[in-house]
Amino acid sequence: MSNKRSRSAFCASSVGNFSGCDDGSSTTDANSTARAVGTGALLSRTASRERFAPITAGLKPFTPDLFFGLGIIVANGWYVQNPMLNGYTGAMAYLPSRDLSVAIVATMRRGADEDVAYASRLFTALTAYLAPGHTATLPG
Repeated sequence: MSNKRSRSAFCASSVGNFSGCDDGSSTTDANSTARAVGTGALLSRTASRERFAPITAGLKPFTPDLFFGLGIIVANGWYVQNPMLNGYTGAMAYLPSRDLSVAIVATMRRGADEDVAYASRLFTALTAYLAPGHTATLPG
């Protein structure tokens, strides 16, 4: 097992859900969710500001350009969530300065490195293309 993070192998994807209610979504839904999360559409302005406050920016290894807010990563202006579970990796993000949202999902082929967040790597490349000057590099 890697020292960087613990793996979730042999864990059902429905952990935390009640019987018969597995979560599922499309990239279109994830993109809409990224926009709603990023704009704070479902929260008060105060609550939304608190989510993105740079309170961890001064804690190592974080910086003013890469830190954790409340349940969300802030990476060079992007508001990001990047799950990694059972061979599935994803990235959904919103860049407020460009009103741009992105959703990516990737699954691992047999023999792939389980410690690599493939969707996060794709996300970094895509941000460099879509928003030069706002390339988001995520940990891992």
